Amino acid sequence: MAKKKIEENKKIDKKQLIVGIIILLVAGLILGYSFYEMNKSNLSDVQGKTEFKKYSSIEEKPQNVNLIFETTTEKDFEYQIYYTQSMDENFTEESSVKVKNIAGTNTYKASLPVKSIARIRINFRVDTDNILVKSIKLTGTQEADLSDVSKYVMGQCNNIDIKDDGSFSMTIMPGGNSYILYMSEISKNESQEENSEEKQETSEENSEVSETEENQSKE
Repeated sequence: MAKKKIEENKKIDKKQLIVGIIILLVAGLILGYSFYEMNKSNLSDVQGKTEFKKYSSIEEKPQNVNLIFETTTEKDFEYQIYYTQSMDENFTEESSVKVKNIAGTNTYKASLPVKSIARIRINFRVDTDNILVKSIKLTGTQEADLSDVSKYVMGQCNNIDIKDDGSFSMTIMPGGNSYILYMSEISKNESQEENSEEKQETSEENSEVSETEENQSKE
């Protein structure tokens, strides 16, 4: 009789032990998942703030030249846009802006902190990708359609294909140094040219007035 009770007690102890282990495993899983979600949320917040801080200066601004372009890509990467204000200037890091590219078809806007530009180059900071350029234009203080592929020189790009609608595709070669360079001088708006002529005329008139006053004072 006593032996039977001992065996029953052993069975009960085993059941309690199994139940206890299951409870501990479930509690551990719940705790681990909660910790993972908390860290994931914190990481997302930090990354979101970093991205906003890095790319917050590329919004379209009517008081500047704005580059607007539409592309289709397979990967996430970064564009670096170089510009000059005259044809004899060299491209420099100081006169450039960076724009984050998201895979897919998207339209991007980059505000250039000048009133007009003469040349522009777009670098693709990606090792390899297939890119379709649908349109490129300037707005703001200088308006121009830069979508004509015949006016570009392409560096480190292969398989260039011009579509019927004027868009063009290309394959980016390894190295992260591929680019498209607009070779023609980008014309100013008519209003900008008129303002420039008016300023020149005003300057000449002021110069003539100064010379007249100087001659009168000598007399």
